[in-house]
Amino acid sequence: MKNSSSDNQRVTIGIDIGATKIVVGAVDGTAIHRQQRILLRDFPTPETCRVAMIDAIKVAASDATIDKVGIGCPGPTDFELGVLLNFFTMPAYFGWNLISDLEAAFGVPIVMINDVQAALLGEIALEPGLNAESIALLSVGTGVGAAFCYNGTLLEGRGWAQPEISQIPVSANEKTRVLEDFLSGKFVETQAVQGGYGHAAAIAEAARQGDAKALTLLEPFFDSAAWAVSVVVHMYSPQVVLLSGTALHSLFPLVERRIQQRLASAFCVAGCISSTRSTHKKRPDLPITAWVLLALPVAA
Repeated sequence: MKNSSSDNQRVTIGIDIGATKIVVGAVDGTAIHRQQRILLRDFPTPETCRVAMIDAIKVAASDATIDKVGIGCPGPTDFELGVLLNFFTMPAYFGWNLISDLEAAFGVPIVMINDVQAALLGEIALEPGLNAESIALLSVGTGVGAAFCYNGTLLEGRGWAQPEISQIPVSANEKTRVLEDFLSGKFVETQAVQGGYGHAAAIAEAARQGDAKALTLLEPFFDSAAWAVSVVVHMYSPQVVLLSGTALHSLFPLVERRIQQRLASAFCVAGCISSTRSTHKKRPDLPITAWVLLALPVAA
């Protein structure tokens, strides 16, 4: 079914796929006109989610003509074919050919890339001040992901294997733990329940108020965030590091201090820490919130 319209308004459909929800928006230039949200717990199979997503796209587009569809999706995913291969956080949808389904429904060009890479491209496109040649993004929502862009080109892996900072081992015990075990919304939620806070927002608020128990429970999150940024800085020496995601947003003042402490002793930024600037930008019209955490001078 091709999308059609009696008027001349044309929109691009943007789809943000996460481990717990999907957000669909109709975009014209930099303006988001209408958004629809799908909670995956209500649509636990590819078949049910397919119907819900197609309905959400139709509602978001309203009477406008759909020109194309852009999808940001966590990996592992075959982004060229549009097949979800994420057995880490979306096992119920493993093998779903999303591009094929949407092409059959709407008959328009569809492009899918990694969700964190999409977020980084969005920041670069919509924030004129980000004119650095090298920019990194660390995003912490349900899980954690990172992206790096140099001179307008994204760093990508081979085939469907995108860079996955989430799976870097962070312990050498009998049970190997990876970064996402500690730096993720899932970890914050688990600590909140185990600590008697009930949910993530409550333990985050308690931590911001200086609650000793909450701070102790979240110590692995803070330490992992600082370690992850240090890894990104040492590997790529970006001029700008952006932080985004709901988990980082809720704990940002505490995370920021820990990151700055860690970077103060980092070899590759020694002598540059005085140029660190932290800008908290609340932009409700955009799907992510980011901070410019580190601004390194361009080498002469």
